[in-house]
Amino acid sequence: MIFDLSFLDLELEAAKTGSLSPALTGHPAFRAIAEHEAELQRPVWDADSFSTRFSAAAAGKEGDWGLAPLFQERERLEGFRDWLETEKEALTALVRQQLERFTGVPQNPELRCIPYVGSYDAGFSPDVGNGAIYLNLPVLSSREGFLETLVHESYHARKAEPKTRQKAKQLEFQSSPMTQLLFFTAEEGAASLVGNNGLLASQHPVIPLRAAEEGYAELKQLLGRFCGQELDEQAALEAFLQTDCCYTGGVYIAYSVWKAYGRDGMDTWSARADLDAYYQAFRSAPQGADWPALSL
Repeated sequence: MIFDLSFLDLELEAAKTGSLSPALTGHPAFRAIAEHEAELQRPVWDADSFSTRFSAAAAGKEGDWGLAPLFQERERLEGFRDWLETEKEALTALVRQQLERFTGVPQNPELRCIPYVGSYDAGFSPDVGNGAIYLNLPVLSSREGFLETLVHESYHARKAEPKTRQKAKQLEFQSSPMTQLLFFTAEEGAASLVGNNGLLASQHPVIPLRAAEEGYAELKQLLGRFCGQELDEQAALEAFLQTDCCYTGGVYIAYSVWKAYGRDGMDTWSARADLDAYYQAFRSAPQGADWPALSL
């Protein structure tokens, strides 16, 4: 894994000098974050908006856009940055070992981890198998929380075969609403299980989530309402997206598959993106025995 600290360095330097350089707003990471924000229909992230909010943050008036830590926590962020540079080989080994426990799909040796400061997420990876992951350092208040998130996002960026990556992309963007719902459940649930190192809940949570059992129960009820024709596919997806079920229900499903079938069961999703086989593996496990039968 490559820890690319260049964008973080530009942000920290800007906070130190009070001046934004063209290199910062022209950096590939700046564009990647802007695209992510636009996808989620958040406030525009561009050179002008960044400059305005940067100035507000410097004056202590920014609000919640996420740049204030550049000024309020700069020393801590600089220490975090130095730790990443010093420990990059140990961190790479830890990620590889944890992924190997749950999937036969290897870590991408060319994966770039790009820390940044700003906006709301703890981190993101643009899509399955992408060559870069982005981690928002101020949200990750502890190194342990950083490690869990690093592993979680590295799972998303696993070195899947091209046909698996293409299949995952089709499931996410070009499929029915119900298939999209189950795609997010499978992908985020598996990433959460791997990030938690086999536990149902994070030991160092960075965002508030309900207990896995609660998300599991709500997701089961939602799918039952769809199968009972109380909700159509689009309504089910919209209701799902208002919850944390992709993480909480998803991790419970992943945990059930892992306990029943081990790495081979997990790899029906991780290695093959076979949504039907993964869901059927869950329904064959004790926890999924009374879940709705779905045609995928």
